[in-house]
Amino acid sequence: MLLVLIIITACLTSLLLAVVLLIRFYLVVVIVKHESMLPTLAPGDRILAARHWPVQWLRKGWIVLVSPVCYSATRPTLFDEEPYLKRIVALGGETYQADDQEGQTWVVPPGYVFVRGDYRGHSVDSLVWGPLPTRNVLGVILMTLPHKGLAPATSNPSWQKDMPSGQKG
Repeated sequence: MLLVLIIITACLTSLLLAVVLLIRFYLVVVIVKHESMLPTLAPGDRILAARHWPVQWLRKGWIVLVSPVCYSATRPTLFDEEPYLKRIVALGGETYQADDQEGQTWVVPPGYVFVRGDYRGHSVDSLVWGPLPTRNVLGVILMTLPHKGLAPATSNPSWQKDMPSGQKG
């Protein structure tokens, strides 16, 4: 009987360790540092991101972590440089019409995304970089987190309506 309890305890401990490692590998908490996503996200906001999101599941309107640097053959990681928080406004095969005074039109090639900051006049985004390869999408924002020491927010902002099911804060 004691041997069975030891085996069950060892299995549960191994399972718990595996779950914790998977969570640490796939999820990351990011603190917003810039104003480019105002009013949606403000500096100091904490967000939970999934690091490895299948590119075929990306959708317009989602907020993502991107790297503007085009790496040749390797996929950038969250640790290569500080990622940018941007909203996907066009997917591969779509056309994006900029809403600025120049009215630029971009055709997004397959395998690329076009991203913009919500604070249009104060954002460096695909208007500067051009469309980004989907391999430069480093993560998808799942949800906003409460500030440390505060209770969770109870509001449901309209920007969350098209997010993945777990992305709503």
